[in-house]
Amino acid sequence: MRFFPTSTVGEVAARFPATVRVFQRRKVDFCCGGTQTLAGLCHDTGISYELLAVELEAAVCQAPARVTWADRPLSELTEHIAEAFHQPLRLELPRLRALIARLQCHADPHRGVLAVVGQELNRFEAGLLARLTAEESELFPLIDRLEAGAPCEGDSSRLAALRGNAEAFHQDAAATIRLLRAITDGYVLPSNACATLRSLYRGLEEFEQLMQLYVHLETNVLFARAAAWCRP
Repeated sequence: MRFFPTSTVGEVAARFPATVRVFQRRKVDFCCGGTQTLAGLCHDTGISYELLAVELEAAVCQAPARVTWADRPLSELTEHIAEAFHQPLRLELPRLRALIARLQCHADPHRGVLAVVGQELNRFEAGLLARLTAEESELFPLIDRLEAGAPCEGDSSRLAALRGNAEAFHQDAAATIRLLRAITDGYVLPSNACATLRSLYRGLEEFEQLMQLYVHLETNVLFARAAAWCRP
């Protein structure tokens, strides 16, 4: 056994990335809610711990052996985050908004849902773009300096402040995901959904998964490992 009832969701997901698919399938918050223990998760959701442990263990055993981000330099992790999440997110939100605009132009009968989704994506995108720029221009270079042992004066306290900003953004991202999931009934398509609406709902679910992985890597790996450098 690789984990225990007292293991947190975030610890398990960070150490064994293959378990992320189990958490996503069960709609478990493994990023912002990563501090919850497996026992607490089972208590709150009614999942049998024995069943959950079997699913997690199977996911780990079936995954190919590889080095996890918990073992790699943080400079490699920040480069990965920028490449795997920053650019895709910059491209995906405008694409989703374009799908909404196309549906609204055709007098789609689900205009109420589309209006809420469109407004939320517009609101969230502004904060997201600012966050990505801040990470690339300040946070990631700062972490690289600290890891290389070449800090500038005030870097550790600045990292603590940036960590606080990131946590606020992560909570906002979680709220956006909850809203999108609720308004779309868990991305369940209406029986009369057209091809464009199908593309939108599929894109929204993929956006949720992308954001979950992004926030997870920052919360449970990047900042968890950089915590020793943070001095408020």
